[in-house]
Amino acid sequence: MFRRIVLLSCALLLAACQSNSINRDFDAQRDFGGYRNWSWKEPAVQYQPDNDPRLK
Repeated sequence: MFRRIVLLSCALLLAACQSNSINRDFDAQRDFGGYRNWSWKEPAVQYQPDNDPRLK
């Protein structure tokens, strides 16, 4: 029984060390020098219960 636990522990340890596969898709020929301006994304609307007419 102890041998099975040790073998299972070793198998789980080796499985945990397996690397993840990562796929990337990009255009290596894209010239980003042509982009001159940028903007931040608008923040998400936050719920504020003190402004909710249903709670008054």
